[in-house]
Amino acid sequence: MKASKQQQLLTIGEIARLGAPIHRVEYAVQSLGIRPPSRAGALRVFDDADLNTIAGALSRARDRMPADGASQGELEGGAK
Repeated sequence: MKASKQQQLLTIGEIARLGAPIHRVEYAVQSLGIRPPSRAGALRVFDDADLNTIAGALSRARDRMPADGASQGELEGGAK
């Protein structure tokens, strides 16, 4: 008998523990309009497809960041 793969559902916080600040994960979810496929009480939970979409958005954002970690405002002479 073939064992079925159980789908893993992750919350925003669990996704953030995989290597990105929670505010960036939240921004990616909101800016891409990702709707959670399910809820666990008040928590939004996301499936593997959503996780891949979020990871792609975070990767693209990371690629746009300056190498030294300075914010765009600091580079343009803004607040430090």
